[in-house]
Amino acid sequence: MASARLSRTPGSETNRKTWTWSAWIKRGSLTSASNGQTLWNCEGNNANDNFIFQIDGGSGTGGATDSIGLHTYGNDAFRTTPLLRDVNAWYHIVLALDTTQATATDRIKLYVNGTLQSYSQEANFPSQNYNMGINRNALHCIGSHGTNANYYFDGLMAHIHFTDGTAYPASTFGETDATTGIWKPKVSPSVTYGTNGYFLKMDNSANMGLDSSGNSNNFTTSGTIIQTKDTPSNVFATLNPLNLQPSSPPTLINGNTSVSAIADNDNVSTTLGGS
Repeated sequence: MASARLSRTPGSETNRKTWTWSAWIKRGSLTSASNGQTLWNCEGNNANDNFIFQIDGGSGTGGATDSIGLHTYGNDAFRTTPLLRDVNAWYHIVLALDTTQATATDRIKLYVNGTLQSYSQEANFPSQNYNMGINRNALHCIGSHGTNANYYFDGLMAHIHFTDGTAYPASTFGETDATTGIWKPKVSPSVTYGTNGYFLKMDNSANMGLDSSGNSNNFTTSGTIIQTKDTPSNVFATLNPLNLQPSSPPTLINGNTSVSAIADNDNVSTTLGGS
């Protein structure tokens, strides 16, 4: 999705205080020092409306390249302490919001592979009953910053759920495999999607923005998004973008499973293993 996105404008404004967004992602490249990679976005002109959920670049006060950050207009809601730098692993990301909670730290919860995350010292939790930008009657994008072309997500996504009006823990969407001990997706989680909720399986090559929640909240595809066989349940070995040998390295595509162009004496190593 390095130059592609999914987008949708809800027909009406709904619950801006309570919701959950869950997605499995596999990174195609790491972030640069200046630009992050956007997972989910709704643009606006003030702190209430602007919403940027991304894998951060290294810029900004206290910024850590490849941390996860939630940002509003001119403010950082939080940055995580752990970094996402494994380009062969599928990560399960769950962001749950409930600003009706009396305790500030209960209002935003972020899980990675089932584990509730710690935040950096920049954590700035919203006030009680605060309305975040999500669920406005405005353009929502998955995989891009909306109008800013420098913040595309580079990698794969699967099993994208959004529940409008309910905050769920990560265990609603994933579980630990009893045999392998690996965190894996629940393919049919029991959730209430609400009016603007959706479930994008990302497994329909003819319509990657198809909503499978029953709400018909379909997304529009911009750019080229292809279906791959590399999934959270079937992890492929990938070419390693961190170990490109030549000065003019080959271009990796399809979640680093293919090379689009390679010259004489060019080489790239592979990474084996699973998430």
